[in-house]
Amino acid sequence: MRKFRFVGTTAEIGDRRLTRLGEEVVLSAEDARQALDGGVALLPEAMFNSVGFTEQELSIYAWPGQRIDTPEAFEAKLRKAHALIGKEEVSE
Repeated sequence: MRKFRFVGTTAEIGDRRLTRLGEEVVLSAEDARQALDGGVALLPEAMFNSVGFTEQELSIYAWPGQRIDTPEAFEAKLRKAHALIGKEEVSE
């Protein structure tokens, strides 16, 4: 099992609904691969941490509706996070 962080707007993995930027989810390698193949925007925790979101940003911009007219620095981090999706082999 491995920790991942959500970087999308909304998604479902099994019976769990992900709606918050940075939301943590623990998945097996198989479940993570299936989620990524299904278009769920997930990053392994270490990769998510490397993007550099601050706790304040994760609080202020947690929900999709709060991400309107955000500062360019935050937008750059979000673009970087999205570019990293699926770039690392998922394993246990």
